[in-house]
Amino acid sequence: MTQRVLRTHGEGGRREQPKLGLLKRLLVRLGFSVYVGHRSKPGWTGELPFYAFRCNEHGVVIDYPHGFHGVLYCPLCMEASG
Repeated sequence: MTQRVLRTHGEGGRREQPKLGLLKRLLVRLGFSVYVGHRSKPGWTGELPFYAFRCNEHGVVIDYPHGFHGVLYCPLCMEASG
């Protein structure tokens, strides 16, 4: 069994690999999003909650909720679409 890498953009565009416990990994595998902590990006004045979730194309990724409805987008898909 191969282990999937959690992917997100951190400061300077580097990839981060946060640790998820067994229960959180199971929930993500079942299609849920799981809270991984509050973080801030360069240029932000505050922090937002970040979640791990499964992208059909890139596997498990991490991002923050966007817009009024708090939609989670795969940052790798968003980068590819320009």
